[in-house]
Amino acid sequence: MISSMKEGGRPGAALLPVRIPPADGMSLLELLIGIAVFSFVVSSAALLFAHARKAWSAGTDRHFIDSSARCALDTLARDMEASIADEKISFCFRDDRFGISSYGLTNSELNLITISQKPEDGERAARAVQYWVRESPNAPGRFELVRGCRKITPGPSGPYHSANWFEEPDEGGLGRPDSPSELGVVAENVALFRLAAADTSNRLARAYDSVLDGTSALPRSVDVYIEILPPEAARRAADMAGKGIDVSEYVENNSRRYAMVVSAENRHGHTPR
Repeated sequence: MISSMKEGGRPGAALLPVRIPPADGMSLLELLIGIAVFSFVVSSAALLFAHARKAWSAGTDRHFIDSSARCALDTLARDMEASIADEKISFCFRDDRFGISSYGLTNSELNLITISQKPEDGERAARAVQYWVRESPNAPGRFELVRGCRKITPGPSGPYHSANWFEEPDEGGLGRPDSPSELGVVAENVALFRLAAADTSNRLARAYDSVLDGTSALPRSVDVYIEILPPEAARRAADMAGKGIDVSEYVENNSRRYAMVVSAENRHGHTPR
């Protein structure tokens, strides 16, 4: 404490310390705290946005795949429910005769004669329809389920004359259609397409031929199973497979699975019970 004598003042009077007002603005500590809080808010917002974007993308992919699978199954069901079979006209499915596999899994092929054309389309004649899985021409390493459909024409290799109409020409058949007007993609990024039907012992069999099996009829029901990969997962699986990496576990963990049972009525070829 400093004591002094002012002119006209009392001796010994003490001078009070002068309080200096704080400077305007923030201190360095407050500035650092503010920066830290702002950074945390920005990081949290970015993280929330990334999660929201990922969830949106996953939801969009799921909806797209579900819609594609539903469309594919509906198309298959319509053809099979309107298919016919007798002593000459064959209904056949089996493992792909060319051994085409997707990511190491063997797919089924389906060959049938159907009257599924809409009446308003004009001529409602039967059609020879085939389903199989092939490697996508526009995306190597990825696979798609295709539907071949053509009118039945007269001839010794046609469906009304040869039970092997779906075989290759050198085996007395027509082979698979290759004209763009006769081909359509039913589902993309397919990981597996599999069919099964109950045999005479009510056991599921992966092959059925109404003519060769001697039934001359459609199976009472067919189990249809399909696996589809999201587009990004399909691209990654193709890249991994191209590098010689085993993708079976990756495909199993990332594919979505769909199944249905298609029943055939007696009027479509069943013998009476």
